[in-house]
Amino acid sequence: MRLIDEFFRARIDPRPLALCRITVGAAAFLRALVSYHLMDRLLRPEAIQAHAIAWIPQLTRPWLLPYIALWLVAAAMFTIGYRTRLAGTVLCLQIAYHLTADQNLFWNHIYFLGLVLLLLTVADSDTAFSVRWLRAGRPAWTAAHWSVVLLKLQVSLVYVFSAVMKMNAEFLSGRVIEEAFEFLPGVLRLPEVFVATSWLTVVLELFIGIGLWIPGARLVAIAGGILLHSLVPVLIGLYGGLVVFSTSILGTYWLFLNQREFAALEQWFGNRMKGSCAA
Repeated sequence: MRLIDEFFRARIDPRPLALCRITVGAAAFLRALVSYHLMDRLLRPEAIQAHAIAWIPQLTRPWLLPYIALWLVAAAMFTIGYRTRLAGTVLCLQIAYHLTADQNLFWNHIYFLGLVLLLLTVADSDTAFSVRWLRAGRPAWTAAHWSVVLLKLQVSLVYVFSAVMKMNAEFLSGRVIEEAFEFLPGVLRLPEVFVATSWLTVVLELFIGIGLWIPGARLVAIAGGILLHSLVPVLIGLYGGLVVFSTSILGTYWLFLNQREFAALEQWFGNRMKGSCAA
């Protein structure tokens, strides 16, 4: 019981959590813009709708613009840390509606975005780099350790589960990769290349999901994740949903940095900024 009590009482540097809030908030803002075009097409008379839950009211086209406008305002407020919990609650409710109003609107990356927003809303994500923090005179506030642990666990679950789901004959045979990379020139369209890429993808996702927790492997895991989420949108196709997912999950990497790693990164950015100003 003492260890449990210490775990829930522990406080940490809030800056990585704040940077995660800013990045995920920006991803939520982008998702609203993408959803506007998607829902605008879905709400046209000729579109085939799949309204699965009868008691959930169906959004109509006249209400689409206010719905998206509210989403954009809430995402902007969340990003800058102004009334963060109110903005986060609004975002979570709007995403919950987005996921349940029509089966055409359900996407895994939106579900992930909603979970991360929920965890950031109940966490102390506005105790640094926020309007509230600036108004208070930039105090040395701290954040609850348990909230960061929940976020980190969520990220690892995504990577590990994604890798496990790919451990099947269809994916490991290379056929899925071959179809996704159909634009490659003929010299690279070899079965061995697609099979190796499939297996490498599974290994990399498992490594990222576990390696983010291991100090000695963390930076390599982060580099692998950045490479993975940078290449996939470019190779498969640069569309909004994939960019939103890449942005939101990369934003959670801040949470895995320990105090020494974050300080080193902060110093590196500071030196770069000083060099740019001097130039």
